Amino acid sequence: MSSASGGEERKGTRRSKVASLRYYLAFQIELIGHHDIEVRGYKLSLPVAALVHSSIEADASLFWDRAFADGTGILSSVPERVPWEQAKAALNRKFLSLMQEVQEAKDTKASLLHPRSITSDNMEHLALRLDVSNNMLSKKNFFAKMVANKLDKDGKPTPCPFYEWFYRCAAMTNKYMQEQWNDGLVDGFCSKDRAEAQLQTSSAPTMLIRFSDVIFGHLKLSCRLADGKIVHYEAEADAMPAGTTIANAIRSNPTFSSISYVFPNEPLARIWEGKDSCREKKASETRSQVYSTWTSLPPDYFASTLILENKPVAAKH
Repeated sequence: MSSASGGEERKGTRRSKVASLRYYLAFQIELIGHHDIEVRGYKLSLPVAALVHSSIEADASLFWDRAFADGTGILSSVPERVPWEQAKAALNRKFLSLMQEVQEAKDTKASLLHPRSITSDNMEHLALRLDVSNNMLSKKNFFAKMVANKLDKDGKPTPCPFYEWFYRCAAMTNKYMQEQWNDGLVDGFCSKDRAEAQLQTSSAPTMLIRFSDVIFGHLKLSCRLADGKIVHYEAEADAMPAGTTIANAIRSNPTFSSISYVFPNEPLARIWEGKDSCREKKASETRSQVYSTWTSLPPDYFASTLILENKPVAAKH
């Protein structure tokens, strides 16, 4: 047993070492200008890594190197702290890039739509999650600050670092609510307290869609009810039946039949109007028909998480 464990450890160490190596492509350049002046030189590419399988950690490491490296090529240095203004621009570019990635192997191209950028309010929330201090973001917080919990293969909660949570938020948006995000119907990066404060300004039953700050890969639907009470519902995005979107899930769930608006003041029907063809072309179905159509949705797909929200966020490291 000890030998096998040691072998697995050595294999993991080797994989980690390979993923941490950086390579550069060298391009030979030959230019001929006026008066037949010839210029020859070399240009190094951005750093690349050799991976044998998908690795979010390696991708995030490359993102940091490419976005913030001082200089280019093998002589460049990677800072441990970067100005928050620079980090905001880089995080937004990365989010937009992840939003345009192909989701299914059978897909031949990514969406041609240019995704909506992260808002300034969203960025304020990310700054709080990253413990930005003196308008500087530390590399340690980006990679090591634990901001949520996810279940391991044994079903036990394990801390999740910021970069992994951020990547999953982008992937969820890409896969399940890309059109709603682009239409400004998904608030996204928003705390429970801020969601409640915003919903208090609504006079009618209103929903605010955001990413869970506590549970990795989950969505939160914060709702102001007719009696003024605010409740929070959660759902694991990947628990949605194949081919469905957030529009299908909300439209087919009677829990939200009394909700009139999506924050700030858009009719709730905008979430699905004109979007039924996104996954399934059933635009002519009535609301009651949709209820019966999506019987594959788990009965408790959206469950109240008032108890879960009282659990502390993963401890900081």
